[in-house]
Amino acid sequence: MPPKNRRDYNETRALITKAVETLRKNKRNETLADAVEYTLTPDFVASARYELVEKTSSGDKNLPIGCTVAYREHMKAAAVAAGTSLTDAVRLALTELADGEFTPTRPTRAKHGTAKGQTKTNINTRQDPALITRAEARCAQLADEFDWTPKLNSAVKEWLEVLYGAPEADAGE
Repeated sequence: MPPKNRRDYNETRALITKAVETLRKNKRNETLADAVEYTLTPDFVASARYELVEKTSSGDKNLPIGCTVAYREHMKAAAVAAGTSLTDAVRLALTELADGEFTPTRPTRAKHGTAKGQTKTNINTRQDPALITRAEARCAQLADEFDWTPKLNSAVKEWLEVLYGAPEADAGE
């Protein structure tokens, strides 16, 4: 819910349109009217988004870790109890994996139908793209050594379980 001091989008758009009309009546302000009218275009919105959000973001990439809602909530609570964040825990998992300090074990597959009724979601953290690439490269290297291919998602979840334990309903997920 937006703050109370933010205008409704439609109300703001109507006010800008009215301002443009007022400026155009005053023939001396055509350039100003054009500039104000430009703020209503998709091109301006895209440019503003780039300038205000993407250009100023840290450059980190979202790393979604697929899991159940119960798993995510357990991990979030455990991270808070440990005085850290899931972002930091995932970063540590990626670093340990990329540096060869952590080798994931082959995950066990759940029996077909055991996840019915469990709502799926993601643990979303922003991570350094170079670190993600290094961790993925390590997974590919391990695939050459093993008779299975480690997946980044599973490796990070295993690391989180080492740190915080697995919730009972998701043990072995």
